[in-house]
Amino acid sequence: MNKKLLEFMRKNTPRKRFSVLEKYEDEIMQLNISNFTHEQILTYLVETYEIKITRQSISKFIKKKKQLKNTEKDNLKIEEDKKNDLKNMFKKHL
Repeated sequence: MNKKLLEFMRKNTPRKRFSVLEKYEDEIMQLNISNFTHEQILTYLVETYEIKITRQSISKFIKKKKQLKNTEKDNLKIEEDKKNDLKNMFKKHL
């Protein structure tokens, strides 16, 4: 690996970007599944935590979280299918 790159990596820690909304994820998702609008969720966050955020940011955050959840479900399904396939293969050979 490049010496300058290694030196940079040694001197610096990665800054992972995260949303201000992360710490309110449970509340946001609860409001969302309870059919509150993104505008209502915005109002709740502003009034409760006095944070400055846009409705679009809330929309993107919720969309991202739903996609991640769906991806996790898909991955679990794939793993379960693999296990079942292996079980079936084993049964066939017995």
